[in-house]
Amino acid sequence: SLSTISLGASAGVRLGLLPFLSASLFGGGGYFVGLLNGPGAPPEGNPYLSGGIRFDFDIADSWSIGLGGAYRYFGGLFGDTAIGVSGAYHLPALAIGRGSPLPEGFTPLSNDGRGLRVTGLKSDPVFPVFSKYYDEHPLAEVVLRNFEAVPADKIKLTAIVKGYMDGARETTVQTRIEPGKDATAQVYGLFNEKLLEVAEQTKLSLSLVLEYSQYGKTYRDEYAPSIDVLYRNAMIWEDDRRMAAFISARDPAASGFARGVLAASRDARNSALNQDLQSAMVIYEAMRSHGLVYTKDPASALAKGDKKAVDTLQFPQETLASRNGDCDDLSILFCSLLESIGIETAIVTTPGHVFAAFQLGIRPEDAAKAYGRSEDFIVRDGSTWLPVELTSLSSDFMGAWKEGARQWNAEKGTAGFYPVHDAWKLFAPVVVSGAAKAPALPAATRLTAGLKTNVQGLVARELSPRAEALIAEAKKPGAPAKTLNSLGVLYARYGQYDKALEQFTKAAGKDTYRPAMVNIGNIYLAQKQYRQASEQFRKVLRIAPADPFSLAGAAMAFDALGSRAEAGDAYAKLKTADPGLAEQLAYLDTAKADGGTRAAEADSKEAKIAWNE
Repeated sequence: SLSTISLGASAGVRLGLLPFLSASLFGGGGYFVGLLNGPGAPPEGNPYLSGGIRFDFDIADSWSIGLGGAYRYFGGLFGDTAIGVSGAYHLPALAIGRGSPLPEGFTPLSNDGRGLRVTGLKSDPVFPVFSKYYDEHPLAEVVLRNFEAVPADKIKLTAIVKGYMDGARETTVQTRIEPGKDATAQVYGLFNEKLLEVAEQTKLSLSLVLEYSQYGKTYRDEYAPSIDVLYRNAMIWEDDRRMAAFISARDPAASGFARGVLAASRDARNSALNQDLQSAMVIYEAMRSHGLVYTKDPASALAKGDKKAVDTLQFPQETLASRNGDCDDLSILFCSLLESIGIETAIVTTPGHVFAAFQLGIRPEDAAKAYGRSEDFIVRDGSTWLPVELTSLSSDFMGAWKEGARQWNAEKGTAGFYPVHDAWKLFAPVVVSGAAKAPALPAATRLTAGLKTNVQGLVARELSPRAEALIAEAKKPGAPAKTLNSLGVLYARYGQYDKALEQFTKAAGKDTYRPAMVNIGNIYLAQKQYRQASEQFRKVLRIAPADPFSLAGAAMAFDALGSRAEAGDAYAKLKTADPGLAEQLAYLDTAKADGGTRAAEADSKEAKIAWNE
């Protein structure tokens, strides 16, 4: 008989046939020593070769059984065939894909070692107010792991929160995942309006469907992890622009309230002053008359400066109904009211605080001429914004403006300034379901009185000091016409047309001072005496045919009289004489479309009379 001892190695390839079945082809070789059993025979050695196939069946995560056969050739002796059954335990660290830790922050979903699996999910709480945000920004992130010895491809992952999404959203996943490898994918979803009905924090089931191809077949698995959904008024201050989602021009209560306020106060306006400024004034006074008060929120995450803590913000209709709110609630309401009547607004943030601003629709240089206090405004990208502190509802609009300007100047280096229309591009506005109707309007007499008080306060603040200096100069013997004309322009800018006409008439009588002659026409234009205005501008144009101020006034007067051809001719000459001034009166351009589009554009702002200083 013969005994052998061998030492060698083998190598092979494992082929996946099914998720639970694989075939291994292997070959090897080494050296063996043979010893005849009996006295007097020395040991001899030679190389040996082997090769075979084995089929492995996975019967559990780490256990498999095998069935295979092999041929062995012992050099110089013999060859044989071996058939065997084997059992194996796969150590976790050595098994395909098993034992690999999930990235930090992911919650395990499955790790059963079959096919391609969604092994983990990471999801921040869902904010109902940002329902549209998740259409383009991740709702969750998942890890996919290939547990097989063959690649997975044609991978498709869809997600839906049933009842809160109208359709499943497909997630982009890399097309091929190699054996034992991970891949991450971001999950998106477009929620419907039902999400805004979530009044208390809850959990919802996220349905994930994974489809992929492996071993020449297509597989489909479903997962149903839960995600946390916060209440509809929840927000965090990681990005101050998030607040814009609560600001809506289409909130029925806010929109109805604002439009009613404007209608009730229309006859109390000063036609010479900026109309958007007066709209903001009367909206602010309406908030005061409605009984709105500032209430400090002791649990405010904003006040505490905690960017991660969940804060509670009110929708416009909620603040109107409760008649109180903290700084962010009142700013949201004020901005919504103004946006609903076409005035653009902005969010201004300082450490622990929020207030509002709105756009005046005039150039910074024109604001400086009209109001003379640049520190009272915020200038951004060529636009003029007026800051308003909404916690100052105990004082009138002028006081709220003054406080807003003070805070802006004190915190200018650190304050955040976010135009609402820009913020909406990221955090779209929402309107809560079951929106309330507009509340009853304050008495019209109270609104008009409040508007007149604020207008008088503005005129007193801006006109009186500047007028006193010019009056003193004009009283001096031989005062130049320019001084009288400047005094007249100052009066005109604040709607005191009788005083302005008196100064213009005096100035025009001195050597036929042309700027004053132009401004006499502007007075007629401001008072809607278009026939007299057109005659006055014709008189100046006979002296100076290219005078831009007369061309501008003539174009507006002719347009108001319905003389489109004459208006177009004057405007065409204005574009050559003063392109910048022409741009401010672009609605007069006859090259633009006629009809409703042009009319809407012309009516969108008050006529910008070009006072000649």
